[in-house]
Amino acid sequence: MNIPMRQFPESRDAGGARRPLGRRRTTLSLLAAVAGIALGASAPAAGNKDRRRLELPVAGMACEGCAAGVASKLRALDGVASVTADHGEARVVVVYDPGEVDAERIRATITELGYVIGDDDPPVVYPKGADVETISKRGEDVRVNRHLAAGKITVVDFYADWCKPCKALDRRLAAAVAKDPDGLAVRKVNIVSWETKVAKRYLAKVPGLPYVRIYDRKGRLAAKLSQEDVDKLDAVLAKLAGRAAK
Repeated sequence: MNIPMRQFPESRDAGGARRPLGRRRTTLSLLAAVAGIALGASAPAAGNKDRRRLELPVAGMACEGCAAGVASKLRALDGVASVTADHGEARVVVVYDPGEVDAERIRATITELGYVIGDDDPPVVYPKGADVETISKRGEDVRVNRHLAAGKITVVDFYADWCKPCKALDRRLAAAVAKDPDGLAVRKVNIVSWETKVAKRYLAKVPGLPYVRIYDRKGRLAAKLSQEDVDKLDAVLAKLAGRAAK
């Protein structure tokens, strides 16, 4: 992660809505950051071998005030040296002294506030052989029209790991592909954040996630759906496929 200190003009919450965002900073090496994200485990804090660093994915912090409340509670614990709570990234980072407080107490403080640590949702599984491809994995720029499936309806799904509604949409897409595996393709775009090149290209005027672009069999843009409009997905796909929506 090691993001240099800079001003981010805005971010989005777990539901995809725009939120203002202040400065972010991380002082740890990339290796420590990756370990913390992947495992949710403590790692030695940079510059102090007696302190530990705990990075946790936390669902439910829908606003800056929510994140600030989590940070305030954690800072009140004896032995906590610093806390960074980012609602846009749905993540909390705590540097603490394990001689005074343990990781379980930190976790309990977060859950006692009503937030969920980690992601208990089972992974979305597409049917075997489904025409599904991720065309942008880390927010890199991409021209989606170059990745459309010839002769098929193609749904380009713009998502982010911190977007809970995006995961619900992904399940709907998997179900839609299962119904029409020969006629429907999915191309996925992980925007990562609202500052990436692909987000700036396609989402500058989009109010929030989820967001999909649907192309017909001839590669023509047939529909753009965002947030609550994604409820129309099945109807749009049925119309393009020439069948009644169920």
